[in-house]
Amino acid sequence: FRVAQPLPMLLAIVRAYRSNAIALAKTKEVLRSMENFHVQFTALTAQRTGGGTAKMYAAAAQELTAAKSPQACATAIKTFRDKLKARVPSFAEFEAGFSGLEFLSTNTKNKGLVQYLLQRLDLHHRKGLPVDYFKMTIEHIAAENPPKGTEASPAAGKLGNLTLLDEGTNDKLANKSFKEKKAMLIAAQVPLDDTLSDAAVWTAIEIETRTSALAKIAYEKVFVV
Repeated sequence: FRVAQPLPMLLAIVRAYRSNAIALAKTKEVLRSMENFHVQFTALTAQRTGGGTAKMYAAAAQELTAAKSPQACATAIKTFRDKLKARVPSFAEFEAGFSGLEFLSTNTKNKGLVQYLLQRLDLHHRKGLPVDYFKMTIEHIAAENPPKGTEASPAAGKLGNLTLLDEGTNDKLANKSFKEKKAMLIAAQVPLDDTLSDAAVWTAIEIETRTSALAKIAYEKVFVV
């Protein structure tokens, strides 16, 4: 997310792990907290990562480095995570940033972030075998380039209209009807959230509803600090 402020704490965590002061599970947990924090704080709400944030990371790194026992390390990490949680943006701020993201063939500025968010949401919903996300492409459920005589949905680029698919399945979907696409998504074992699973039609209303629903899931369950 193009931020350098976390580096002192990142290095302190790695040192603590390599010296067996913190276990692998705790290491992964705190690193994921840092990642999730910057999804919210930096990527989606564009909060300023200025001197206050840098000081927070530097102070946490010093405290963790000075810890002389696993218990002291655990306390330092808990204190640090509490400080991160205190800086998490409100849901209203998060939802505004999430809902404002778009990806279209004519608007690819946020493609990397959109792919990342879709991947994390897919991981949350997926119950079967893992997939290779490097081989997945972004599918617009409501086509961004529909057949002649049909207008594209004004919400076609919203996250609520997007899902990840392997390239072969993506090509097969093309401009098929929503009913056909949904059946093919199920056949391809694409995890469907409640909004998509329950929909019988797919208009801008359903897209906006799913965008808001995904934002809530992302804030409350996926990017938890």
